[in-house]
Amino acid sequence: MKKAIIITSAMAALATTRAEAKIWRVNNQGYQADFAQINQAVADPNVLAGDTLHVEGSTVEYNSVTITKPLIIIGPGYFLADNPKTSNNGLATNISWIAFNAGSENSQLIGVSVNSVSGISINTNNIVIKRNKIRAGINLTWGLSNVTIIQNFFENTGSSTGTALSASISGFPTNVRFNNNIVQRPLVIQDNPSYTFLECNNNIFDLAAVPTSGYSLQFYAASFRNNILVNNNASVKINGITNFSTTPNAAVSHNIGTSSIVHFGTANNNLVLTNISTIWNTATTASPDGKYRLANNSAASGSGYGGVDRGAYGGAAVSNRYTPSGLAPVPVIYEVSTSGVATPGTGLNITIKARTVE
Repeated sequence: MKKAIIITSAMAALATTRAEAKIWRVNNQGYQADFAQINQAVADPNVLAGDTLHVEGSTVEYNSVTITKPLIIIGPGYFLADNPKTSNNGLATNISWIAFNAGSENSQLIGVSVNSVSGISINTNNIVIKRNKIRAGINLTWGLSNVTIIQNFFENTGSSTGTALSASISGFPTNVRFNNNIVQRPLVIQDNPSYTFLECNNNIFDLAAVPTSGYSLQFYAASFRNNILVNNNASVKINGITNFSTTPNAAVSHNIGTSSIVHFGTANNNLVLTNISTIWNTATTASPDGKYRLANNSAASGSGYGGVDRGAYGGAAVSNRYTPSGLAPVPVIYEVSTSGVATPGTGLNITIKARTVE
């Protein structure tokens, strides 16, 4: 009964905003959903462009899938036991890998955990990867445009120094936005000015393993602002520059590093904080993503470009800021309670606690 209430409420709310499209349930644990696997929904001719797949949390990993039609794929989020008011049952949606191929333009992936080293492959235009937990990385093919990677948690539970984002040797897509992510892996793209992010802003880079050779961050970006690099032994090469103390760059501004030499220097409102721990809110350190919230009145609070907070939880638009647990912008029922007793006269009293994030 609890699951039926949760799904019905979320589906109904989203249906009111997207009345022209249909919402489908996907559940691989034998519940009476529309499909057991995502690939079944993709192959079904009744699932049309612009439809939404609610892929419910499960104890069993979903099959890997290739998307070939425009779909909005929504899971319940991640770290559900670590953050408050996230889920009634605490089950995440785990997928081994997912690919967006031709035909899937304008698709969105929201609130799932991608666990395989194969990660996510983007092979077509106009794709949004939003609020997901990604164990490895994202691969971009060449000749694309308009890829948005926002509010994700790039997890690294081991010692891998593989990059969070990789690109084809044939070229880099245009209009790539990489914003408000928490990244525990290096981010290294070909050292070529034709491989340029349109935006790389408000990210937190906290590397689980720092490369012993090469750079921890290496890429070109038209805008690299409001980022925080936690690791004092990490080195950077951004826009071809390795020492911003001697060679400032206007596109690299309002960032925080812990080293004046190998990070961002102090020109263009960049900061050097040798004790980076002073900026975090100690009340949220128990959560894997909550530990990156800023303390009130920290050096990173309100000091970013445009007067906003630096880091993943900052930025001008509230809806673009990092969302704990990657909750999708649909109603989240986090508690359901009943009396346990139903009568013909009164029925069954149910109390539901819910909230919606932007």
